[in-house]
Amino acid sequence: MSGSVVPVVPVVPVFPEQRRTRRVRRAVVAAVTVAAAVVVPAGGAAVASPGAAAPAAVRPNVVVIMTDDQDVASLSVMPRTRQLLAANGTTFANNVVSYPLCCPSRATYLTGQYPHNHGVVGNSPPDGGYAKLRGDETVPVWLSRAGYRTTHIGKYLNGYGAQNPREIPPGWQEWHGMVDPTTYRMWGYTINNNGTPRTYGQQDVEDPALYQTDVLSAFATNYVDRMAPADEPFLLSFAPLAPHSEIGWASTNGNRNPRPAPRHRGTFATTPLPRPPSFDEADVSDKPAMVRQLPRLDAQAVAARGGRRGGRHRRPAGGARRAGQHGDRLHLGQRVVAG
Repeated sequence: MSGSVVPVVPVVPVFPEQRRTRRVRRAVVAAVTVAAAVVVPAGGAAVASPGAAAPAAVRPNVVVIMTDDQDVASLSVMPRTRQLLAANGTTFANNVVSYPLCCPSRATYLTGQYPHNHGVVGNSPPDGGYAKLRGDETVPVWLSRAGYRTTHIGKYLNGYGAQNPREIPPGWQEWHGMVDPTTYRMWGYTINNNGTPRTYGQQDVEDPALYQTDVLSAFATNYVDRMAPADEPFLLSFAPLAPHSEIGWASTNGNRNPRPAPRHRGTFATTPLPRPPSFDEADVSDKPAMVRQLPRLDAQAVAARGGRRGGRHRRPAGGARRAGQHGDRLHLGQRVVAG
């Protein structure tokens, strides 16, 4: 609307307590709050007081934190996330996703287009997957042209790296992309570090130093530490797997999927299992066929989940109907924003 103005609010990511220094913390805040005092009109130009000289354009640093399969309810146990992001930023009370599926949504984020325009309408070929996206016209490409430094850390589009684990998608000047299918492991995953793949640990060895979210967080912290003092603005895209479930060894061994960091194991062991209206919902006639086909929960199924939360907010998993999208999820690894 002509003449309307909107404040540019800070987005302040907080990375793991481990490896973090006060200097890094100040760098993060300074980097991403540079535009906090700027007021811009809908058209994008800065607003100056009458008679004053027009201020120089401000190019803020941009940090995007994309979690995978996290639900809103999990924020109830993330006080610092609510304090540092929600309280000091903007919360969108209403949000409509045009295509609530992993790869199409990520492609929309990268292009600003609906799936029927960018062409990624599934998670795997022939309808979708990494290879389906035209990568030469995306957000990192555009921002690179505008003089931004760009980096991506973590999960990318489904299927990335399966054909060429050394590939770096267009527009990303620094790259630490998870290589599929190892993306879906908290240990034993492979990261393409600027063209050099490296595997971290083994699937069945829970080394605290190699927990996926922590390793990715260290890359992000290091990047902000290096880039914050520079004159060039930067884009940091940070996308850990958590709290998405694992595949491979963890999916068939034990009852924790995804596995939490060892230090967080049992954090919610005595917390009652949440039972929102969707829990074992009786009438799912308005739900997709994949939900309608699932059986109702019985007493044994509920008891098997303990009626308590485990390493994350525990909900009946997999085929356990009506309990929510996923089960036994790690609560964001508790590391992305140290909630």
